[in-house]
Amino acid sequence: MRNIPMIVTTEWLAERLDDPNLSLLDVTTFLQHTDDGPNKVWSGREAYEKEHILGAVFADLLKEYSDPDDDKLRETFEKVGALDPNKKVITYCGGGIAATWNALLLNKLGQNNVAVYDGSMSEWAADPTLPLDTVDNKNRNNE
Repeated sequence: MRNIPMIVTTEWLAERLDDPNLSLLDVTTFLQHTDDGPNKVWSGREAYEKEHILGAVFADLLKEYSDPDDDKLRETFEKVGALDPNKKVITYCGGGIAATWNALLLNKLGQNNVAVYDGSMSEWAADPTLPLDTVDNKNRNNE
């Protein structure tokens, strides 16, 4: 049974960052259109390591979090607690596209309490009052 909305807002997430049953997954993936061939796609791991929403873990959709074998994918998500039925799992990325894909994968694997943070990192990072973990492991708000 679902106990969170399918899409959460900045306000919803900010109010619940301290919830021990909240699991945040940063699934940032970059896509660049090219006129002369296939689009360029690369992992957002470097961006995550530079800064991410406080408490988030990185899930690389171009590596271990994209295995076509459901059992292997399930095992990978279980390692970060994303399939725990007691958790409220929130996925985010740069703008919502990869986060939506990730939420669908989690739902397919049985996680009913998964939502997409629709503002994603672009909205969160634009608000200086919201906490970010940064490359030097300091919260930008000194908390």
